[in-house]
Amino acid sequence: MKERLGRLAPAVERELREAVIRRERRILEERARQNQKMESLGVLAGGVAHDFNNLLVGIMGNSSLMIDMLLHPVLSCRCSATSCWPVRRRRI
Repeated sequence: MKERLGRLAPAVERELREAVIRRERRILEERARQNQKMESLGVLAGGVAHDFNNLLVGIMGNSSLMIDMLLHPVLSCRCSATSCWPVRRRRI
């Protein structure tokens, strides 16, 4: 019985050390998962912003053309692959 008690203390100490290691590993794994979630969210937000920017560029370009056409209703430009020439617009 006495020799069993002599082995008990080292076994308890070893278990306590291993419990601390398991707890630290669990904390680090949770931090790694949280970092991956944040990185994924950042990539998603960047993609959404890029798509939104693409939409805005088209809207702004068409708005600019519309403003030019409203400010100068007599002349607009008809373009082909090689040149542009003025064209009188018809009012409807």
